[in-house]
Amino acid sequence: MTRKRIVLFLPHRDNPGLGIRTSADLVPLELLQIATYPAANGYEVVMIDAMVHEDYEKRVLEACEGALVFATSCILGYQVYHGATVARAVRAKFPKLPILWGGWFPSVYPELFLQNDVADAVGLGQGEMTFWECVQALDSGTPLDDVPGLALWRDGKLHKTAHRPVVGFDEIPRVPWELLDYELYVKLQNTKSPNKVRQTHPTPPGLENKPRRAITYYSSYGCPEPCTFCCSPIVTGRRWKAIPGKVLAERVLELHDRFKFDTLRYQDANFGVAEKRSNEWCEALIAAKTPFFWSATYEIETVARYKESSCDLLKDSRCYLLITGAEAGTQEQQVRIKKNIDVNKSLDLCFGRATERGMLTHATWIIGYPRESRESMLGTLLMAGKIK
Repeated sequence: MTRKRIVLFLPHRDNPGLGIRTSADLVPLELLQIATYPAANGYEVVMIDAMVHEDYEKRVLEACEGALVFATSCILGYQVYHGATVARAVRAKFPKLPILWGGWFPSVYPELFLQNDVADAVGLGQGEMTFWECVQALDSGTPLDDVPGLALWRDGKLHKTAHRPVVGFDEIPRVPWELLDYELYVKLQNTKSPNKVRQTHPTPPGLENKPRRAITYYSSYGCPEPCTFCCSPIVTGRRWKAIPGKVLAERVLELHDRFKFDTLRYQDANFGVAEKRSNEWCEALIAAKTPFFWSATYEIETVARYKESSCDLLKDSRCYLLITGAEAGTQEQQVRIKKNIDVNKSLDLCFGRATERGMLTHATWIIGYPRESRESMLGTLLMAGKIK
């Protein structure tokens, strides 16, 4: 019996025409996540990533011949344009093939994709179960209108189906890592290129002159913070669902057995929400004599309130980099954006705790918020310089 085919495509995050590419440890997690249910239920899943497949359009069009659905994902930026370009090529050759989109930006602005005929439906928010139900509906010939969590175009206007609540990772099948040709990403990580490489992280200590084998991972979905500059509160409803610490360690160590990576980068929006979970993850790694370095997103106020012993666990489990979001350097602006970091105390405490343990820190800062004063922007620049 021939398995029905699902074609998943990840557009370029950066414009290679400008001599820019993305760090090759960023494997297509968004595609792997939505492939969970179809792969577990016997569908043929073809996954194409423009970053590692130079002939991506040829691969996409060949795979779409006789396929059940074509799906893609993006964040705001070049990925929107590139994904739309490939979707138009698919539409031109296969006008009856359903095209689905998901991701952060389509979740916020679905009408852009629907009105421009590059999408038949857009998944809103968490996509694993929504995509699976779309696949089932398309396979059975039933309308997508009955699938919760979608944006559709009906009678010349945007129509959203029933709301889909965020679910825990324990309700989603295991990621089908067998779909990932990881060695393509390893090869690109170790290929010298004249292109500027974006979204890179520092090399862990001791690995500077060695071939790299880095990888990315999702361990949670959503974020409980109310930050007004971020789309997450709108898309996720400030819900946060995460794999428990011990279970996470088991899964990651199992993945290490498969791929033998030397560095793990979490792509979670907010990894360190729960101190207990962070500690359980670290303790399990320490017990396993962690065979890799790792980095993750931790809120500045989170690190500031952690116990000293919890910070020690980060270091002892080979966390070498804390990724933080400072976002504003004045208390007034912190209040306006509802980030609410204590700039006079928590910044120094967070970065000091990391530095004294030999961990690197990465901080993002934003200037030019709507109606932000010149004094506020200068305050952020001065604070960033001071922290650095």
